[in-house]
Amino acid sequence: MPTNNPIAIQALDHVVLRTCNLDAMLHFYRDILGCPVEREVMELGLTQLRAGNALIDVVTVDSEL
Repeated sequence: MPTNNPIAIQALDHVVLRTCNLDAMLHFYRDILGCPVEREVMELGLTQLRAGNALIDVVTVDSEL
């Protein structure tokens, strides 16, 4: 299907998702989708997951980030 959109996204490198339920988000992305944890900085409320070549940052809504 042709598009008139001048921006053609070819890939995503990094996505940030904010959540009020970190446990539920991690259960879905880590346990169900199989994204391994790349790093955790709990004092910042940040968990970074690997999804192929992309990173998913899950950040709590009350985080300073």
